[in-house]
Amino acid sequence: MSKPSAFITMYPSSRILSVVMALLLSLLSLSPLAAQEKKSQRLEDGSRYRYPLLDGLIVGVDLFQPVVSIFGQQYANYQASLEVSFYNRFFPIWETGIGWADNTPDDGNFTYKVSPTLYNRLGMLYNFNYNSTAPGYIYGGLLYGFSVFSYDITNIDLTSSYWGTSDKAAIYDCHSRAQWLELLAGIRVNLYKGLKMGFSVRYKVLLKAADYGTTRPWIIPGMGKRNGGFDFTYSVYYQIPIKTRKQRVAAE
Repeated sequence: MSKPSAFITMYPSSRILSVVMALLLSLLSLSPLAAQEKKSQRLEDGSRYRYPLLDGLIVGVDLFQPVVSIFGQQYANYQASLEVSFYNRFFPIWETGIGWADNTPDDGNFTYKVSPTLYNRLGMLYNFNYNSTAPGYIYGGLLYGFSVFSYDITNIDLTSSYWGTSDKAAIYDCHSRAQWLELLAGIRVNLYKGLKMGFSVRYKVLLKAADYGTTRPWIIPGMGKRNGGFDFTYSVYYQIPIKTRKQRVAAE
């Protein structure tokens, strides 16, 4: 039996490269504030950083995916994140969550299901306004994601107009593992003390996804549809302070 056509739809590699490069270039020119920071690498007292080496832990929860699933999207990723702030400039990040799918493509010739499955992402964020005392900042980053999961393909339409027959088939318990990259840019704003909110725009590129027999995964926990493309997050955060020395945060 041939695999459903949606399973072999691939995003042209040249287009992926051009979009990723365009997004990367836009990151480098996101804000005049970034250039402003570059002009003055040293503070008034001669030090390089306004914030301490270990500036705090940041925990976050994405609210965007639960909302879009309420409004009818047939797959979603529910996730939380943990970051470590170094100098308020570098943010190693770990994102983990649960992804699921119960989706039928527009042509309706099969249904693709993934039970709630754990996924993880690891990466680094960079704050372009790391020495600023402004109530928010612009950042960019790169994440590596991976997931091990199983999926079912049900309601496969085997209708033949030539033979005048109609039948349904299903393939259960298909196993796969996937890896992908996410290039992102975002904005965060301080609300009250350690409470923050913000959004990010992400471009996802599939590195590898293991096929299972004659099938290949269509929707991947943590990534979404295998052809990648743009995605969004809208999150709330709380920064847990870790004071290693006195912070110089007086208003400029």
